[in-house]
Amino acid sequence: MEYSKGFEEFLKRVSKGTKVRMMGKRYYIVESSLENKENSPTEYLDFFLLNIGNGPIVIERSVAYELKNRLEELEKANRNIRRKNIFLEVLLSLSWLLFLLYIFFIHYSF
Repeated sequence: MEYSKGFEEFLKRVSKGTKVRMMGKRYYIVESSLENKENSPTEYLDFFLLNIGNGPIVIERSVAYELKNRLEELEKANRNIRRKNIFLEVLLSLSWLLFLLYIFFIHYSF
């Protein structure tokens, strides 16, 4: 599998901080204490949605930009769905009205 140079450099930079222990011929990652991981938010959205923590969060510009773009896309999709929903409500109401008028004229026309 081929990776871009930037992604490869990112993986190397992240892996430098990882502690590895060799047992026999295999390498194992040594994890830090799990208590800190359980109490801290795992993602930025968890922090905002679950209200975990009290202080401000510092995120990279690229992450903030991606979140902003994703929210804009979701808002646009939401507007489109609402527009379609209103159209279908009007169409359904008109269909019911025509059906009731049809029934009324059939019943009282004779």
